[in-house]
Amino acid sequence: MTLVTMEETRDQIAVLLRQERAQYSCADYMAEERARAVDTSVMDMLQECAAVVSDLSVRDTYIASTSSSPAMVKTADGVVKSPSAVCVRELESPTTESNRSTNRSSSGDTTTTNPTKTLPTFGFWRQQMFDWACMVVDSFGMDRDVVAHAFSILDRFIGSQSSRSRNTISRDDFQLYCMTCLYLAIKVMIPYPRKLGVQALVDMSRGFYSPEDIAVTEMDILTKLQWHIHPPTAIGFCRLFWTLFPVEPSFDMQMTCATLTEITVQDSLFVAYKPSAVALAAVLHAARLNGKSGAVKDFRDNLQELVADNQESKFVHQQLEKLYCQ
Repeated sequence: MTLVTMEETRDQIAVLLRQERAQYSCADYMAEERARAVDTSVMDMLQECAAVVSDLSVRDTYIASTSSSPAMVKTADGVVKSPSAVCVRELESPTTESNRSTNRSSSGDTTTTNPTKTLPTFGFWRQQMFDWACMVVDSFGMDRDVVAHAFSILDRFIGSQSSRSRNTISRDDFQLYCMTCLYLAIKVMIPYPRKLGVQALVDMSRGFYSPEDIAVTEMDILTKLQWHIHPPTAIGFCRLFWTLFPVEPSFDMQMTCATLTEITVQDSLFVAYKPSAVALAAVLHAARLNGKSGAVKDFRDNLQELVADNQESKFVHQQLEKLYCQ
C-alpha cells in the first residue's frame, strides 16, 4: 500500500469517527431490563433458600427439583434462543404468545407490577428478530452487513425514545420497527433492482402489517433519527483497519473478524458500544486467534492518533473472548 492510499484510509477512519460521535451514538435501552433480570433472579434464589430454611418439609422436594428450577436455569438477561422463521408472525411459541396476551393490556403496555411476569421484553424480541433478519438476507442473497446496518437504525430509534414511551412498545410494534429498519437498510445499501420491497414484507407478515403501516413507520424512524440512516458499522471499521494492519490479514482472520462483529450485533449487551471500539477489539482478538499477535503493537501504533485503546474497547475485547469461546 502506498503512503497516499494509507493516508486516505486514515482520513476515512477519522471522518467515520466524527460521525460516530456526533450523529450515531446509541443509548443503552437494555440496561434497565438487564438490571431487572438480575434483581429478579436474585430474589427468586433468596425466596427458594428461605423456603428451604423455614420449611423442612420442602427440603427433599427442593433438592430433587433444584436442577430444573427456573431461577437456576434462567440466563442473565432472560433470553432463550428459539428457531428462526422467515414468516415474522411465527417467531414465538404458542405458549409464549398466550402468556403475553394474558399480561398485556389493551393499550399494548407490557409493564406489570411484577417484573417476573413481563415475558418477554426487548432482549427476547431483539434476538428473535435478529435471527429472522439473518434468514431473510440469506434467502435473498444479500450481505449480512445489511443486518448490522438495520440493527444500528433499530437500536438508535428505540434508544432515542423516553423510558415511558419504550414501556408502551408491544411485540407487534417491535417487529414492525425491525422489519421497517431492514427495509430502510436495504434501500440504502442495495442498488436497484431492489431485492426486497414493501409487498414482500407484507407477505412475510401474512398480511398482519399493511404497506401503510410500513410507510408510516418508515417516516417516524427517519424523523426521529433526523435522517441519519448511514451508520458506520463495526465490520465497516474492520475493513478499514485491515488496510492499516502491518501484515496482510489472512482470509481466516477476516472471517473471524466478521464472526466477532456479527456476535456483537446479535448480543444486546453491545447495543451502546461504539462500532469503532467493537471493530478494534475484533481485529485484535482475530489477530491473536490467527497467530498474528506480533503485529498487534505496530497496528496499535498506527491507530493511536485515531482510535484510543480505551477501557471501552478493552471491555468489548474481554466480552468477545468469552462469547467466541462458547
